[in-house]
Amino acid sequence: MIKYINHTDIDKGKWDNAISEAKNGTICAYSWYLDIVSPGWDALITDDYSEIFPVTKAKKYGIEYLRQPLFTQQLGLITCRSSSEPDCSEQLEILRKKFKLIEINLRYNNVFFHDKYIRTDRPNSELNISLRYEHIYDGYSENIKRNIKKAIKAELSVSNKGDLHDVIALFRNNRGKTIQGFSESSYILLRRIVDQAIQKGCGEIYITIDKNSMPCAGAVILKGHGICLFLFSGLNSRGKSLGAMPFLIDKIIQNNCEKFEKFDFEGSRDMNLARFYNSFGSHESVYLHIRYNKLPYPFRWFK
Repeated sequence: MIKYINHTDIDKGKWDNAISEAKNGTICAYSWYLDIVSPGWDALITDDYSEIFPVTKAKKYGIEYLRQPLFTQQLGLITCRSSSEPDCSEQLEILRKKFKLIEINLRYNNVFFHDKYIRTDRPNSELNISLRYEHIYDGYSENIKRNIKKAIKAELSVSNKGDLHDVIALFRNNRGKTIQGFSESSYILLRRIVDQAIQKGCGEIYITIDKNSMPCAGAVILKGHGICLFLFSGLNSRGKSLGAMPFLIDKIIQNNCEKFEKFDFEGSRDMNLARFYNSFGSHESVYLHIRYNKLPYPFRWFK
């Protein structure tokens, strides 16, 4: 039986245990992570936490709605059961009766049979890193290999003891200028996530520096469920010219191959970024973005 559980009634010990044992678990669904990105989140829980579904609600103009929190690519139905394609139709029907606006992303293997939602495929890029490094390297494109050699020749180096301030500065002063909706509150949120992840031993900050010890590329990696998650990155023009990001990603793969199953690039609808991720030999997978809008007029028009 599926129950809608308010935040204060969620047993977070059972919740986190369910995430850790789930076939399709993700570090972004642990209670500590949800507490940061979606304070006051509720849940749909089946039986004794055998299936769980985070309800990431928010409120605007007095209207409660569901939205995908920043720094969480996929949530949706997470299950300890053996189903390879868990059906979340019942959960979505419960949510539809409670919320007039729903815009969320489901887990990669979730399915549903519901004609009230608009569904859109979203791309993701994943690389198998359970193999020996030499085998993974062989799958790189010639361009990636050339950039790695360029970085070595330029005497770049990579450390996994980087400072988040440097990574944020690299992003903010370059690509961050072109992305709408990324505000100071977004960086504060990222800092809170990374601080907690490092404390819990599941987060690392990688930084690429040039021969003058100046940062030119950086990335935040979260580790869990056999996955290295490429959460956030930054790159400046000098780093781009010297192959700093391919060099950095290659070092992360070297450090974690045969220890983890996947490197999750988190994909992108930007064709250039998607092409870059795929040049490491990754394969494209798909998850669902779903939308339901029954807001009263005129709110529906604004949305």
